[in-house]
Amino acid sequence: MLDLLLQAEKQGSIDAQGIKEEVDTFMFGGHDTSATALQYILMVFANHPDVQMRVLKEYDEVSESLESFAGSFSLNDLSKLKYLDCCVKECLRLYPSVPFIIRSIEHTVKLSHKYAMIQMKLAILDILKTYKLLPVTKPEDVKFTSDLMLRSTEHVYVKFELRNK
Repeated sequence: MLDLLLQAEKQGSIDAQGIKEEVDTFMFGGHDTSATALQYILMVFANHPDVQMRVLKEYDEVSESLESFAGSFSLNDLSKLKYLDCCVKECLRLYPSVPFIIRSIEHTVKLSHKYAMIQMKLAILDILKTYKLLPVTKPEDVKFTSDLMLRSTEHVYVKFELRNK
């Protein structure tokens, strides 16, 4: 992304201020959308304890056969968590952080959501390994408002209870 912006600056199609604005949008917008997505994903997991347990079981199965050095979890190991991947994608389908796109592009830009997906999956795993999520807000109680992002008109609450080791 930054390479494309710097190349555009050399070509005179963007200035330093434009680069700053694009980087701000990329950095802060990405965090906001990921945080919003995690909020809804955790709410869904809290309301489906069977799904939490299935994700943890899948994680345990993959962890038993770690390919990476010193027992650390690699990207390849993360890609083996097919059920977690399906759960995250289904939550994003039900609760898209950005329900519509208001920009159009004239050139193909190779940006992906892979980094955000990796970060969300790792955050979900860390949370589920440590805490049992209990429902407070139910999906049917959420009332939405939409500007650039899909937001709830009220806070979305999830209770965290330490798991017994």
